[in-house]
Amino acid sequence: MKLLFLILGFQALFTSDLKEVDESFFDNSLVIVLNSPYCSDCLDIIEKSSYLWKEKLNTIVITKSVKKKKSAQVAAFELKKKLKYNEILFVESSPRNFMSNIKFRDTEISKSPAIIIRYQDKEVLLMFDDLFAKKYTPKSVAETIKLKLKELDVIE
Repeated sequence: MKLLFLILGFQALFTSDLKEVDESFFDNSLVIVLNSPYCSDCLDIIEKSSYLWKEKLNTIVITKSVKKKKSAQVAAFELKKKLKYNEILFVESSPRNFMSNIKFRDTEISKSPAIIIRYQDKEVLLMFDDLFAKKYTPKSVAETIKLKLKELDVIE
């Protein structure tokens, strides 16, 4: 039944432009943007950051996919093994443009993963370079995330 929901739900989760998605979709959410390719080790570090998962934020993954149910199913299945998420939003891409960057609110995200935290009409964008500076550690990434969550009053 759950697999059937995933298969049927994918059509509604494809978009060719993120500007088409209603802004309220992102309210009280943690958005993880995954370009193609993305740093898998970095995604593991984000997934292990306990500060993100303690709060009741809706987790949305934005990634690219050619608009085919089969490739979307495979991508969603593979990501579910690596990361907890509530929704997955596929930015439609032709095979020729698959390596192009994802744009979110006029910001082009070239390296990923990147994180957007939106809470009570306030929003912060943590680009890849903000999270993964030259000498990053899992602890430094967690502290950066914690600081931004405090800025947004998600945590005290």
